[in-house]
Amino acid sequence: MKKIERPYLEILILCIVCMVIVLFYAGAAIRTDKDSVTVVYGKQDVSMANAIGSLFGIKADGLVSESDNIDLSKTGTYEAVYQLKLLGVPLSKKTVPVTVVDMDAPILKMEDGVICFSKVNEPWTYPAYTVTDNYDKPEDIVLSVEGDADQTREGTYPAKLKACDTSGNCIMRDMTVVVGAASDKDFLPENFDLYSLDEGHVLLEPNEEHILENGFEELYWMGDSNILNLGLYDGIPSNRILARYAMAPETFDKPLHYRNMQQSWNAVEAMKLLKPKRLILMMGEAEAGSGNPLKFAEDYAACVDQLRKANPDMKLYISAILPIREKDSAAAATQEEINRANYCLLEMCRKKKIPMICADAWLKESSGYGIASYYLEDGFHLQASHFPAYTDYVRRCITQ
Repeated sequence: MKKIERPYLEILILCIVCMVIVLFYAGAAIRTDKDSVTVVYGKQDVSMANAIGSLFGIKADGLVSESDNIDLSKTGTYEAVYQLKLLGVPLSKKTVPVTVVDMDAPILKMEDGVICFSKVNEPWTYPAYTVTDNYDKPEDIVLSVEGDADQTREGTYPAKLKACDTSGNCIMRDMTVVVGAASDKDFLPENFDLYSLDEGHVLLEPNEEHILENGFEELYWMGDSNILNLGLYDGIPSNRILARYAMAPETFDKPLHYRNMQQSWNAVEAMKLLKPKRLILMMGEAEAGSGNPLKFAEDYAACVDQLRKANPDMKLYISAILPIREKDSAAAATQEEINRANYCLLEMCRKKKIPMICADAWLKESSGYGIASYYLEDGFHLQASHFPAYTDYVRRCITQ
């Protein structure tokens, strides 16, 4: 037998080794029970793909190893790599894409139905809110207003405040946008100035030439406890006072006090019975804290319509709700809520062409709250000693 020379023997051995390697590569296989994996960020029950290895048809899971660069703390797409190795030599490989996704919308905290005031042609001002997210920082959350609100045109619009995270998860809350002369920051006590918001020029300003004495004596006053106290403590003759504690649009049809006694008739019936030539109406201080100044003004307007219908020839004036003392600002309504209510009353007066009287000029400190020494201990009822200042202010506003 002819001896195989060494070079040819080495080649033969190499070929056999290569064939064996090829056979092992061909005989090695990996399959997974998932072709892709989606991991929800923040969830504990993370389920990756299960890899099943075989060698020449024989189960060989023990030869399968897994390596990955997956960071479950960050969203994105990664790869899980499964390899079947024999003596450290990788024979088969399977790659499974793993996507970490954020599925949770931000948490947007604000009251549904909140009223947001914004000026014409100025950027949106959002109502008070807080926003948090399971993944993104608050500063990365994008806010927008959804709906038909037109920032270029005065009006009241239903809308939604929308908050979206960087993954596109969004949440919305109902709101109402009032586009006009005021923005939310204008109602802060230190910023509020009703005169600067009076685009319709319905606010009466005090003058040196005021209403004649006989005209003033014919003036009737209707309203809540501050008006009632005018009659009880001789600020105004009691036969010119039509009032009730906590009088508000909501309770407008309840009986009134007249001549310091409760009567059987309400405000509308009083108009038909007494037929005053002039009437000042001021009510709703507690109701101003309802959180919906638009509805408050709408209900107030309905009351005005009833009074006018009952006494068509009467000259009607609306007196703004009086400010309150700072330390009592949350007793029934905050000063900011009163400011919002007064602005909505101003707009109501503008539309109905009713003159309005605002006593802020003499009742407020620079802080935007009522002068503390003018009030009783409850912080929103005037002391009797300051009634003359209030009535004198009203007298100087009514010139004819």
